[in-house]
Amino acid sequence: MLASRLPGKHLTRSAADFAVLQQLIDLHAIPKDQTWQLQALGVVFGDALTATIPGLAWCEVTDEYGTDPTLRYRETSMQINALTMLSKRIEDGEQIDVADMAKRIHEFVNKKHGDYQ
Repeated sequence: MLASRLPGKHLTRSAADFAVLQQLIDLHAIPKDQTWQLQALGVVFGDALTATIPGLAWCEVTDEYGTDPTLRYRETSMQINALTMLSKRIEDGEQIDVADMAKRIHEFVNKKHGDYQ
């Protein structure tokens, strides 16, 4: 999809992916009823977050609703649900600023990580 919608753009698992995601979102490249495809954007977002926030890594979390991938900060209980962070906003018709979201997550992790065991 990326090659057809944004020829020449590549995902790099780095901060540069925030701009690529923003372009895909602005193009409405994925219809809001395509949850799985929208969640794939969340995977890309999560990969870029892990590259830009030291100590953040993917893990699996199991709760009463099932098992899902999430981001966890180091060995704490801090979790960031990147998988659905973009998809839920797109499905709700919200405007998204990917770079701003990433910045706010980074600030949150830096300020609050000590509050999590």
